This record gives sequence, structure tokens and C-alpha cells, in this order.
Amino acid sequence: MSIFPSVGLIAQKRIFLLAPHISVAEASRLMDERNLSSVIVEAGTQRCLFSIEQLLAYLAKNGDQHAPLAELSLPVLPTITESQHVLAALECLEASAQRYLGILQGDTLTGILTYTDLLAAISPTVLVEKKTVGDLISKSELITFSPDWILEDILCHFKRLEDAVVVVEDGVALGIITTKDVFRAIAGGKSLRGCLPDYMSRPVIVTRTTATVQEALGQLKNHNIKRSVVIGESGDLLGVITQSELVGFVYSAWINLTKYHSDELRELIAGMEQNKTTIDSTSKSLAIGLDTRAILQQKLDDEIGRIYRYQSAPFSIALFAIACHQTRENFPLGLEQIRRQIAVELPQWARATDAVAVWNETTFGVLLPHTLASGAVRFAARIKSRIETLFGDAAAVVNITARQIDSKEQLHEFLADADAIMHPAA
Repeated sequence: MSIFPSVGLIAQKRIFLLAPHISVAEASRLMDERNLSSVIVEAGTQRCLFSIEQLLAYLAKNGDQHAPLAELSLPVLPTITESQHVLAALECLEASAQRYLGILQGDTLTGILTYTDLLAAISPTVLVEKKTVGDLISKSELITFSPDWILEDILCHFKRLEDAVVVVEDGVALGIITTKDVFRAIAGGKSLRGCLPDYMSRPVIVTRTTATVQEALGQLKNHNIKRSVVIGESGDLLGVITQSELVGFVYSAWINLTKYHSDELRELIAGMEQNKTTIDSTSKSLAIGLDTRAILQQKLDDEIGRIYRYQSAPFSIALFAIACHQTRENFPLGLEQIRRQIAVELPQWARATDAVAVWNETTFGVLLPHTLASGAVRFAARIKSRIETLFGDAAAVVNITARQIDSKEQLHEFLADADAIMHPAA
């Protein structure tokens, strides 16, 4: 599987839909029977989530279990198209503060994606081999209670699916109570007035601070759990590490890899591209292999989005206009033939990750991702030299500009000025 697979490949295809007139009690019973953490309440084109978290929050406010789901204030299910990759899904989950993401094919809901699905899809590599649980545990809070506490009195601690409390006696973890344990008790009609040992799971699955993130991920997958209690080398309880924290860290590591090592990756790709067979310039039209101006502008917008999302390096764009200095009578190539040949040669001169486009009748544009102004100027000078070397006195670059872009405002300013900057070639 790809490092960044599309969400359509890893989403759960089993979707459980309920009508809004179904009661809270009936929905809870159906979820318990089918071992579901959530269901989708569908009314027309609107899709909302009814999950264990919503049930507990509703009952904590003395909500009526016989009320229809339509009366509850349920969150709308965030959605993403099935062709998007997992990084986009993770970003959407974090932005919505939800644990569930609907996967769409057109307007049709085809699946559901959760952090569990992301965990099942990833393959931790050297990126997380040396990072330990101890490096991450400072972000977690350990909530403990003694065995004599009554479950009903601590319901306020169960708001999210990964929430849990640890039952401790004399510094030893006796068991753990998760949100799902509370849900099973409610769905099964069990009284919540009992003491904590009546509801807790045992034994407690623990992870030492010296365990790597890779080992912790493997533990969660093997035990099919969403959190692990973390202990120090002396056995003291330190906190709880959750599934979403570990998954989020792994994907952040991948983002940082592409952010800080993009130059090396581009060089590798460029080296592979150089092995391709050279295209016969006389048989290809001007537009072959080149983007239109509209496509280039869309790619510029996409680069701005990437900068804002991942705080990545800025990009640059170079524009250059071509003029033909000879006529057909005294030189075999006219401006049109020169432009056609440049259209074929230019992608070979640029890097594999650059986007090359026809800006207007006499001008070409090149998008240079992860490139500062100094690099763009060097690139523009190199292209100018190659064009003039290739065509001698027949053609020349008569106008050239290279500008670094690192904000929406700079991009809009550049696009507004670009045609004025690039005067028509003589």
C-alpha cells in the first residue's frame, strides 16, 4: 500500500444508517448488538453522527432515552471525497474535532474513516523507530480513582471515545474503565450505582516510557484498543497515550520529512526523469507537455495552500518572453517553430517537480516549488542562456522576471502585474 493511500482504499465500507424517528434507547441497543461506536442519522441530504460520546453527553444532562434522535443536537458528519489521500483526511478530522469522517463518491456516502482505520493503514518506518512513548506522554493526563468510587459519580470524565479512567489501589493499576465500558453498561440496562471494579476491564495493558512509537502502535493494533496506560521504569503510573496522539505524530513526521527533505526527493525524481527518451521536437505541437495559464494559476493557488497548511518553504515563478530576430527568408526557423521547439525542450531543462506552462503568445512560465528568489534567478538565467545557445541569433529572451511567493497577497500582486511586467516580444 502507498505511504499516502487514498481514503477510499482504507475506509470502512459498512455504514449503519438510522432514521431520525428512532429513539435514543433503540439506537443504543442496535449499536450494542452490532458492536458499533457510532451510527449515522440521515434526514434527506443531511447526515449527522450519533456516537457513544453523544449518548453519554445527552444522558449526563438527564436526557430522555425514549426521545427520538431528531430531538438531539447532533454534529454534522464531515465528509471528504474518496480520491483524497490520508493526510487530507487527517487534516479534516483535526479541523472538525470529530473522530469520524464520511467518504463520498459524488454525493453518495460510500464509507466511514476513523483514526482506527488510519492506524490500520500506516506502516511505521524509521521515522518513528527511535521516538519513544516517554517523549510524548507529557501531553497526556492520567485520571485515577480508588475502587470504592461509584461509576455514576465520575461520568463527567467520559466525553470522548478515547477517554478513560484508571482504577488504582496502593499505586497499582487494578483495571481501566473506558467510554465503551460505560456505554455497554448503559445499553445493557445495568445500574450505574455500582463501584468501579464492577465495570472495569482487566488486566491493564501498559506501555513503558522506553517503548518506541512503533512498538506502541503495534500494541494497540494487536490488542485492538484505543489507548494504553504508560508506566515508568520503576512501574509508576505516568499517563495514558491514545491512538489519535500516536497516529497524529506519525503523520506529522511524514509531513516534516517531505518539508525538510523535499530538495533531495526532487533531485532523485529529476535523475530518474533524465533517463526518459528525448521527444522529437519536430513532431510535437506547442502545447504538448505544457500547462495552460489557467492550470498554472490553479497550481499556484495549491502551492499557497500547502505553505499555509504545513508552514513549508515558499515557491517562485519565472516568466520569460521570446522574440524571433530572423525571418523565414534568411533563417529556416520562424517564431512559431522556435516556440514549438522551446515547448518541447523546456520541460527537459526544468526539474521534474516544476510546472511549465504557456503564459501568453510569446511568454512561457515555470512554477518552481520550494525555491527561494535566489534559486529562481539562477534558474531564469540558465534557461535564458540555453535558449540563446540553442537558437543563436535567430531568437532571444527579450524579457524575463523571477519572483519569490510566500503569501496569498504576494501571489495576487504578482498575477495582477504579470502581464504588465511581461511586455510583448518584438
